[in-house]
Amino acid sequence: MAGDAAADRGAAGRAAAPRFPRAAPGARAQAICRGVCAGARAPEFLATLGDRPRAIASSSSPAYIAMSLDRFGLAHHFGPHVYSADGWDRGKPHPDIYLAAAKGIGADPAACLAIEDSPTGAQAALAAGMTVVGFCGAGHIVDRGAHGAMLRAVGVHHVAEDFADIATI
Repeated sequence: MAGDAAADRGAAGRAAAPRFPRAAPGARAQAICRGVCAGARAPEFLATLGDRPRAIASSSSPAYIAMSLDRFGLAHHFGPHVYSADGWDRGKPHPDIYLAAAKGIGADPAACLAIEDSPTGAQAALAAGMTVVGFCGAGHIVDRGAHGAMLRAVGVHHVAEDFADIATI
């Protein structure tokens, strides 16, 4: 029908992008997860920490965090100490999620080392009073030099290209 054809045309008369049914939230997260990789040597690095307390403080949804940890076999390194600011009134760059994570593991924030790959997250950890490592080794970071410069600009204490760098701090 002419009406349907017109509805499938963009403003310039070209065919518009096809309409896809909205993916179920779980399917969408799985598709996103397929494009994400854990930083090189993350499991080995976490294994070197022994019984030192650790937590995740993320802006992602709890379901996405759990899926990512399961995909890379890292969940056992954090146990119940996975904190999501998803839906909070104040997410990053506010310190709330980092303060909750420190409280959850029973640590003074000033004694915590935060490893952050985003400038906004780094601002949150700094505001919480933590020592912050700007991490440039995540798979989604294309230009490590430029990313490190952005992290330095927000005031991180250290910049690490990979987990071996963090182990020396």
